[in-house]
Amino acid sequence: MKTALIFFGILITLSSQSQIVQSTCYQDSALISTYQEDAKRMTVRRFYDNGNPYKDSIVIPTNYSDTILNALIAVHNAVSLSGRDTVVNILAIHTFFNPMFHDIDITADSNEVWMQQLKNNNFPTGNFAIDNLILDYNLIVAQYVSYPLSDVTDDVRFYTSKFLNMKAMSDYALTIPGIIYSNGGGWSGDGSDITSTIFSDRIELTYSYGWGDCILGCIKRRYWKFNVYNDCSVEYLGSYGSEIDFYVGLDEVSNEANFLFPNPAKDYLQISQEFINEATTLNCISSSGKKVSLKNDLNGKIDISHLDAGLYFFELRNEAGVFYQKIVVE
Repeated sequence: MKTALIFFGILITLSSQSQIVQSTCYQDSALISTYQEDAKRMTVRRFYDNGNPYKDSIVIPTNYSDTILNALIAVHNAVSLSGRDTVVNILAIHTFFNPMFHDIDITADSNEVWMQQLKNNNFPTGNFAIDNLILDYNLIVAQYVSYPLSDVTDDVRFYTSKFLNMKAMSDYALTIPGIIYSNGGGWSGDGSDITSTIFSDRIELTYSYGWGDCILGCIKRRYWKFNVYNDCSVEYLGSYGSEIDFYVGLDEVSNEANFLFPNPAKDYLQISQEFINEATTLNCISSSGKKVSLKNDLNGKIDISHLDAGLYFFELRNEAGVFYQKIVVE
């Protein structure tokens, strides 16, 4: 059974049958380090998207972010689940870098006494609000910039190792006399991402992989959806979107072509008709370098139901030459 979703009036069919496995939300220090930033980022996004009063809190409530952290770790630990290797190991998808947590830039009147104190690396500055920010949130001056042609304003960049809602801190900073501009940080552009929707009995996580001029907005994107239930069991709902035709970070091989579809694939692959002739041969190599046996019929349909989830390199040879393609098997 396939699951149908409707996005902006377009019917989308998820490409895989639903599958549920029991996982665990056990957190060790390595997993916390891997997913903590993602969980904090999705939490802050939800506060702003939903108008939650915590959007004005500089400190991100742990009970909120831990809920999402548990879900991310449950997907990571669901090693037998289809789709998991694709988003965790092969593509290593994390949240896009917006918002940021550790830096805040301010522009302020350079004649303020407290600005002169910061410029000379003196603390306390004598400004109660600035000194409290520095003490309460472990801020350090990462950079102080004076502009030779201006005796009116200077820029200061503060840094902290804590995960903080810098948008809220930026809004507060603008209430301090002398501060003209404040920016809590965030990257422009687009890229791979993880989003969450929280229900009473589960969290729905959507992993997306974007490519194609992502500085201006990714041209192509593929999605993988998971439900993580309150008992830490994980359901893979399937994938949809653009077929993947390349991978950032992988060494490119010469003479690449798209002769197999779909990509990602499950159970079978089809060779495009223009690549099929009597001389066509097809070889498959796993990401570990092991040659894999294939079964295909005269119409170019290939049985891959016996393959483990992962990345595979396919080599097609015919009278026109030798062609290569990378395929994700889910």
